[in-house]
Amino acid sequence: MFEIDNNLQIAIFIFILACIILYNKKSKVFFKDNGEFKEFGVGGGDKTIFPFWLATLIIGLISYLLICIRNDDFI
Repeated sequence: MFEIDNNLQIAIFIFILACIILYNKKSKVFFKDNGEFKEFGVGGGDKTIFPFWLATLIIGLISYLLICIRNDDFI
């Protein structure tokens, strides 16, 4: 089938851990008062320019980049 290298496994683990922590914390940046996700956009109290999916995506990409840099495994 296909192989997942060690760097990617660690980055996926960090991504899933970040998703769990951010979801359980239910910060007002990502969630409405009733616990639902805020919409992506500007204007109004129910929208945010920094949604949950964007925060976890950035965390996942940066963690993978830092792991590759640490291991000198760029290509």
